[in-house]
Amino acid sequence: MRLGLGITIRNKNLLGGFSDPSSISGLQLWFQHNNGLTDSVGNTNSNIPDEGILDSWDYQSGNNNHATGAGGDRPRYTSSDGSVNFKANVKFFSLTSTINIASGEDFSFVFYVKNNNATVNSDTFVGDDTNDILIWWNTSQFSIRLTDATTNNITGGASITSTNYNTIMFVRTSGTIQLYVNGSAWGNSVTDNDAFTITTLGSESPEANNFHGWWKDMSYYNKALSTGEISDLHTYLTNL
Repeated sequence: MRLGLGITIRNKNLLGGFSDPSSISGLQLWFQHNNGLTDSVGNTNSNIPDEGILDSWDYQSGNNNHATGAGGDRPRYTSSDGSVNFKANVKFFSLTSTINIASGEDFSFVFYVKNNNATVNSDTFVGDDTNDILIWWNTSQFSIRLTDATTNNITGGASITSTNYNTIMFVRTSGTIQLYVNGSAWGNSVTDNDAFTITTLGSESPEANNFHGWWKDMSYYNKALSTGEISDLHTYLTNL
């Protein structure tokens, strides 16, 4: 709940306008903060104990694509802030349905995350094999490698305090990919119009370059977000 001029109760603005990621057209995937979570013994959401081992994080946008874990030390629940902890050496989540982004198709990926490493160490947001990944390389570099296997690095932005929660958005418009950190364009843009396949959250597949840290929210759109939508999402996420 957030009270004030734009009164908000469970992500719904009572005075109209933006309420949550589902208010923006083009939503294809949404893993919502402290919602859709189930642990290994059947507890859900805020009823999951701290460090509870997660079996699934269910998709909230209605397309019936969920994140599931199997075997090993799966992502854990953090009760203090309702986040999903991809802590050191955990297994990743797999999507129940592969996301296939066509060559030339615009996209936007939105993450609200923090790292447990002050310098970051090659942490994957989403991916498939080594040729299909979005990766947080270090506090001053992100990398994108789509199906053509060309690595494009985004650098030049201000160093990020990785141990704080940050909104991180990858937006492709007509082949140009721009990164947005905490609501503002960050670093150089890169050109890559290739196809992109996604099967995992928090790792490549087979497992490599795992994410080490906490996720509160993640969404994917099959369009380029506008500057206004980027601002709205940043505001929504930082109020979780």
